[in-house]
Amino acid sequence: MSKIRRIHDFQHSFTFSSQTEEFDAFYARFLESDLGKIYIAIPWDELVAALGLKEAKKGPRCIFCAKGKLALMFL
Repeated sequence: MSKIRRIHDFQHSFTFSSQTEEFDAFYARFLESDLGKIYIAIPWDELVAALGLKEAKKGPRCIFCAKGKLALMFL
């Protein structure tokens, strides 16, 4: 029989004392990670331009920009 663990045991929380300073430190650590290295290596803006992606003018407002949508599809 396996134990059920609560979700909060797996969650990480980030506290930002100074939003800019803490975010900059977090972002710098992200860029050093494997995922951050992939993020740096991909020319996101050029991909958006080459694929001709634009914001939708009709319908509900999108949560992600074109660059964000590409990144999610990549993941």
